Amino acid sequence: MKKIAILLVFTLGTFIVNAQSVVEGTKFMDNWSVGVNAGAVTPLTHASFFKGMRPGFGVGISKQLTPSFRFGISGNGIYQYNSE
Repeated sequence: MKKIAILLVFTLGTFIVNAQSVVEGTKFMDNWSVGVNAGAVTPLTHASFFKGMRPGFGVGISKQLTPSFRFGISGNGIYQYNSE
């Protein structure tokens, strides 16, 4: 049992060492992300919850500039319609 545990530790250690790589720099086209979202929006006062619900949508694009700073822009919208 002890031999199997030691063998398992060495095997997992080998995989972890092989998974690491060195990043020497980034190009302008690296680290971009695009997002699309959809959902629902409802007023919380003076309306029924499900009858007042409207579909919502959004899109966004961002660029990771440094490991701790991201610049992005996004837009959200709500589809309004008359139920009359």
